[in-house]
Amino acid sequence: MWVCLLFALVISTNCWGTVVTAIGTGTVTLNCGNVTSTTGEETTTWTNASSSGACCLYMLGGDGTAKSYWDVTIQPGTYDIQLHYGTINYGITAKFDLLLASNNSQVMEIHNQPGYWTTPVNFYVTKEDVNLTSLNGSTTYRVQAANTYGGGGSHFVVEYIKFIRKDGCETPETASFVAGSGDVTGSVDDVEICAGAEFTMPSSGSMVYPGYLFTGWKLNNAGELITAGTSYTMPAGGASFTAQWEADNVSLRVPSVHPTLSASNYSRTTGSVVENGYDVDGDEGLDTYLNLQSKKYAEWDVYLEPGTYNITVKSCVDVYGIDVTYTLYDPAGVDATQTIHTYHQTGTGSTIRNVTTVTKDFSSLTENKRYVVKVEDTWDGGCHLRVKDITFTKLGVNYAISFAKGDESVTGSLPANTTCAEGGTYTLPALGNLARTGYKFTGWSDGSNTYAPGASYTMPSSAVTFTAQWQAVLVIDFEAEKSGNYDVALTWSIPGIC
Repeated sequence: MWVCLLFALVISTNCWGTVVTAIGTGTVTLNCGNVTSTTGEETTTWTNASSSGACCLYMLGGDGTAKSYWDVTIQPGTYDIQLHYGTINYGITAKFDLLLASNNSQVMEIHNQPGYWTTPVNFYVTKEDVNLTSLNGSTTYRVQAANTYGGGGSHFVVEYIKFIRKDGCETPETASFVAGSGDVTGSVDDVEICAGAEFTMPSSGSMVYPGYLFTGWKLNNAGELITAGTSYTMPAGGASFTAQWEADNVSLRVPSVHPTLSASNYSRTTGSVVENGYDVDGDEGLDTYLNLQSKKYAEWDVYLEPGTYNITVKSCVDVYGIDVTYTLYDPAGVDATQTIHTYHQTGTGSTIRNVTTVTKDFSSLTENKRYVVKVEDTWDGGCHLRVKDITFTKLGVNYAISFAKGDESVTGSLPANTTCAEGGTYTLPALGNLARTGYKFTGWSDGSNTYAPGASYTMPSSAVTFTAQWQAVLVIDFEAEKSGNYDVALTWSIPGIC
């Protein structure tokens, strides 16, 4: 047996491995032949096995350390669950659970049998009409058998766990997923469940269409768009879904570091643009804005660099109540939707402005991947939502600092280029060995102001070049015919010098 374990990755054997068993029709048996992981070993010598040579899992220990589990998908429905297990000697606490495979959180307890015996015991248990209709047929679950008896060297043996579909169909239906173009590479796996059962619409998976972005699915390539993550009920006869794609127009991408989303660069809206129509943010100027009155929305495609952002939203509502939601979502349906800001206001009969800055951690975003920022009015009444803009300011961004001599005649070496974080303080360097004949150095200019060496400079949200500033100086040489004291009167006129 242990030889089998050592070479399980190299040769084909009956040992356990990383498998996911589909449960949904007829009778599905979980045993040592399809176990995903176990701390025990396979045995065929348990005298209480149901048949000669039956495959069993033999587990020592206690305190939950002796366990086996099976990763499964389970189609929603009603099942009888049959268990055959026992002990060779000593006590056991036999615990059978259904867990979420992603985090091992408990979905339900299947069976729990504590006890202490000095002779072998044998259990056949049937849990009838177990309601599993709330499960998701696309989710991976985990059926776990554990010995939690803390008494030491107990011997826990499991022969099988059977799921018997009570309300199932003899033949499941198939939902297939079509690429939608011959240029698409990759695929999405079919979903097989009974008619009437729900499943979650998948993302584009490994499908890639160069130059295009996945937006969702259409049944038989017609009708309404169905986005990834949507629950769908399997129809009789199955279904075929075609991937939908839209051109990835790079020129329309919003800048990735400090984007400002507004009425001038939205990607999609069910509302309308109003130019110079209202003072949305209260600065006493007429703003151009998106009118999202009565359950309208606007979306912007963005390519955000991962990081932490201050996000400022500017909007107002006139007269009626409002529920506004700002979210960032992944149109491919892979990453979870993140709420940016929500705003609720009951009707007051007057304009209420909402200018708010929130800090959001978007470090989990994937670089160079399209996300969508959406603002939506979900109020049922006739509210008047006006959205001016949404500004993203990335925190802690480093920008370049460089230097220029200010004239081709300048000799010497410039200070070394460096970087400074936005909002950080930078100290202007000394002149060093820079020199310009007939001129004196007066400071460093960023294009707007001149700073003396040693001055502090607050870094803006962009790169900066400091240029050396020079002022002409007058040098007069003269020679006297003989030594002595002289009174000398000089008169000169030099263009450009007063």
